[in-house]
Amino acid sequence: MYELWWRDSLNVMAVFRTEREAMVSLRKALEQPGREYVAGFILARLDRDGDRTTIAAGPALADLVAPGRDPVSSSLEANGAEAMTAYRPRRSRTAGTRDA
Repeated sequence: MYELWWRDSLNVMAVFRTEREAMVSLRKALEQPGREYVAGFILARLDRDGDRTTIAAGPALADLVAPGRDPVSSSLEANGAEAMTAYRPRRSRTAGTRDA
């Protein structure tokens, strides 16, 4: 799963099943409203274990989805230190639930 976070508030703004869906959406946003808008986001991948990896953020994300680049195959290539930050989010358990 891929999450699109707004950098200023750290709110999740959209969730996508595939990286390609996320990249297509961001490429459309790059056309209108524009580069500065796209640079306001963080794109992260959330795996089945709950580990989250930042694919790209800010200007690096806008560069990643720019026309002329293959948005999926380019996403994990060197986008600077900002692009490959991984962390494990805290997990919360609610009564009556179990791990999948």
